[in-house]
Amino acid sequence: MKKQKENFFDTNYNGKKFGFTFHHDESNPTMVTMEENYVHIYNGDYYKVVNGPIDTDWLNAFNEKYKKMYSE
Repeated sequence: MKKQKENFFDTNYNGKKFGFTFHHDESNPTMVTMEENYVHIYNGDYYKVVNGPIDTDWLNAFNEKYKKMYSE
């Protein structure tokens, strides 16, 4: 990934979003939003994917698999 300025992300983003939150016992949660070619980490960091695109189908399958585990 290549770090970008916020305005680059805002003007180039046009895909479906996928968002998630990392939780860790020893730090605050970190929220992330992404689409196939861009990632926004809610600490103010914006990235363009250079070796992509991100496999959003894999992310959705991963989410469905583990969502079921925690909802039972």
